Amino acid sequence: MSKSRQGIVGWIVAAGALAVAGVGLAMYSQLEERTLEESAEQEVAIESLTTRLAERDSELAALRESLDTADRLIAVQQVKIDDLDVQEPPSEPESKPSGEKSDEDPDDNKYQNVARVQMAMVVDMMYGAFYDESGLAPDVRQKVRNMSTDSLTEIKRLGEIAFKSGDKTAAEVKEEHEAVEEKMISGLRDVLDEEQMAAWEIYHEQSDQILYENVIDGHLRMLAPGLSDENHDVTALLFAEKIGAALKEFESSSEIYSMSNYNKAQSRGLNEALTELTELLPEDQYPHAERFVVQSEEVFNAMEKSGAE
Repeated sequence: MSKSRQGIVGWIVAAGALAVAGVGLAMYSQLEERTLEESAEQEVAIESLTTRLAERDSELAALRESLDTADRLIAVQQVKIDDLDVQEPPSEPESKPSGEKSDEDPDDNKYQNVARVQMAMVVDMMYGAFYDESGLAPDVRQKVRNMSTDSLTEIKRLGEIAFKSGDKTAAEVKEEHEAVEEKMISGLRDVLDEEQMAAWEIYHEQSDQILYENVIDGHLRMLAPGLSDENHDVTALLFAEKIGAALKEFESSSEIYSMSNYNKAQSRGLNEALTELTELLPEDQYPHAERFVVQSEEVFNAMEKSGAE
């Protein structure tokens, strides 16, 4: 999960603008060279192009400045928690020895606020259709959203603690996660009627798959844009199914719950899907899916290396 989808979108938009400006600069530069070679009579046109080139330089500088500004705004947005009922930290927090907490500590209050914003986005991906179709009253909808966000945030915290400690099996961590989830479900039964709860349970059964499909869909569009629409859909669905199955198997295993083992499970799922795609994709489309898997595994390796450091 990225730390801020807004951040990613901001970078993509700004980078796209810079790329367009760069192309424009290259085009004007090439045209200037051609006019110089063709005839001295084009001096007026050359001067005009030079002026426009200078204007583009100014625009490019402005875009870079906008990118810096956007980056600062994104950083601020990451810790905004509007629309979320986040508990305020105690007015007199217990003092701790210097260096005991770090910015990446799963128990750090600021870190958890950011994590909660991230999990709220995940909840909307997983249960957005339920919200839209269930006809919940606004206050009930917000309660359900808050409970789901609280639950996922706590599950994320427990998972990261397990990653750091490296002394629990995946099955043991799964038990911790299920206890948090059961508490959430108990709370939901207090705010949803029987029909609404039944509808929620249907969506809950599919929620992981919905999340995987959304994440894979977005990554495929960025990293494998050469896939046709039809082959994109087939590939995204198969990758999501295989990753979901591989993670489910891992989470019930006696393997140590570590980032390395977690990513190995995802890698197994991706490669199982890739094997099946050899029969499903045309020869000219398969390399796009294969390259996606290679790039994903490079990310997994980088994550593991970063975690080790």
